[in-house]
Amino acid sequence: MKKNYTVYGVIADWEKDTEPSKEGDWNDLLIDARLVFVDYDKLEWTDWYEKKIEPRIREIVRLLRNNGINTECSCEHDKYVQCQYTHEGFLKDLDFLLCNNNFRNYEMKVSIKRIDGHLVSTMNIIFENLEENKFG
Repeated sequence: MKKNYTVYGVIADWEKDTEPSKEGDWNDLLIDARLVFVDYDKLEWTDWYEKKIEPRIREIVRLLRNNGINTECSCEHDKYVQCQYTHEGFLKDLDFLLCNNNFRNYEMKVSIKRIDGHLVSTMNIIFENLEENKFG
């Protein structure tokens, strides 16, 4: 396999040596950890796609991951790939508006579909408790 990048890692225990960042969707390292070079060709998971991803969805997962989109799970039978999504722009502003008006428990479900070449987007906001806001 031809590679055009170098992989590095740190010697750290994820559970003990990191904590969720207050600034974004990542974990912060809490210790000074040794940086190590990872020899990609010697890793057991070099054929990870072939071992873990079903054949008919594999190339889609590879395409997404190779373009910086972190996939979480996939299923060729149900024809989906679940990806991480960082909210920004409109969704971040809406989240800020709701949170600043004392809503603490809600879910925003965004649906973006392409139907006959046309982009159709909708969103539902599901509130756990309507009385928790400052209007109630």
